[in-house]
Amino acid sequence: MLLSYLKSLADNRGLAPERRNQLKALCKRLRVGIHSLALLDRALTHSSYVDRVNGQSDTYERLEFLGDSVLNASISYLLFNDHPRFMEGKLSAFRSSLVDETTLAEIGIDLGIPEFINLGRGERLTDIRAKNKVTADIVESIIAVLFIEKGFDYTYRFVDRIMREHIERRLTDGVRDFKTSLQKISMETFKKYPVYRIVGEIGPDHNKTFKVEVEVNGNIKAVGVGRSKKAAEQDAAEKVLDILEKTKHKADGR
Repeated sequence: MLLSYLKSLADNRGLAPERRNQLKALCKRLRVGIHSLALLDRALTHSSYVDRVNGQSDTYERLEFLGDSVLNASISYLLFNDHPRFMEGKLSAFRSSLVDETTLAEIGIDLGIPEFINLGRGERLTDIRAKNKVTADIVESIIAVLFIEKGFDYTYRFVDRIMREHIERRLTDGVRDFKTSLQKISMETFKKYPVYRIVGEIGPDHNKTFKVEVEVNGNIKAVGVGRSKKAAEQDAAEKVLDILEKTKHKADGR
């Protein structure tokens, strides 16, 4: 049954010759060998490109669901092996900083993935947040394609290669905890803790985007966005820290 399923995924006959060439060019850019070009094409297909039938569609969304888990497992395994002195808390923080939307979007854009995305007629990813989210999701959907066709070891090596620069950068710069920094400044300045509240959730359960508002001293507010509540809180905390820094500069006459 599994073999039959994999063969169906590898059926590339429905692809136009021009699209096959584009996908082969992407494989070359990614430095991977993917036989199932039809599956790779699905991993690059935005919901605007297809008509949904009974809630189902050949988009990247199901693949992104799988790729998210494979990516987390790969990063966890990589950090566990490479950094035996890191305790669980540091491993978790390190991993979160590597699999967040910003990092994955940066990797995807560096690889030129947006130019290969199947979009509906008239659809343009002009909004930077939309572009980053879709690009990050598709990085994960491509990871799922590699996992399905090549297995975990091959996929792990791919993740290691595309993430290595970011891991080295985190080791040099450190992983900044914006929430902890904001709490410290808020207590020192206002004698009050920051207050966080969820103000929105977008998307299906397996692929939610959270909006979290943070309030400091009752009047300094910002809304953060992230693929988890923690990530949204960190984003909101970073924005308030930026507000406080700018306010301080104005007060100092800088």
